[in-house]
Amino acid sequence: IDDTTGGGRCLPLPELRGCVPLQFCKPPVYDGCVYNYTNCNLYAPYAGGVCEVTCRFPYEGAIGYLGCPENNSDPNTTVTFLPGWTEPKCVMNCPDPSIVPDGYFYIVPEGYARSESGEWSCAEGYAGNVTYECRFSGGSNCTLEKSPGGCKP
Repeated sequence: IDDTTGGGRCLPLPELRGCVPLQFCKPPVYDGCVYNYTNCNLYAPYAGGVCEVTCRFPYEGAIGYLGCPENNSDPNTTVTFLPGWTEPKCVMNCPDPSIVPDGYFYIVPEGYARSESGEWSCAEGYAGNVTYECRFSGGSNCTLEKSPGGCKP
C-alpha cells in the first residue's frame, strides 16, 4: 500500500507496449543484368539507411541508392528504391565486338568487313550503317553476346 499516491489503495504499475527493435533490411532480389548490387549484398542497410547501386557492364550511368524504410522493424523487408532516392539511369554501351580477351580471336560475320585501322564497314554486296548489337544469354550469368549489325544484302 502506498499512502502517498494512492490514498491507501493498491495501484498497478504502468507497462509500456508497442515498441519493437529496428531491423536491417534484406539485400535486393537479383533482377537481371542491369544493376550491380554488390554494395547492398555486402552491407545491407539498417532502418533508415541506404546502399549504393551501380550499373553492371556493359551498362553505364550515374550511381543510385536503395534504402531501408526509416522505421523498419521487419527483418524480412527488402531494400527498395525509396521516394527521394535515385534509381541509377543505366544505358547500355555496347563495346566493339572484336575486342576480345587475350587468347581468343574474333571471326568477322558474313556481310561485314573490318579495315586494318579497326573501322567497321559493310562488306561488298551489303549496305547499311554499322552498329554494334549486344544481348545477354546464359540466364542469370549475364553472358554478353555482341556482334556488328545494320548491314543487309
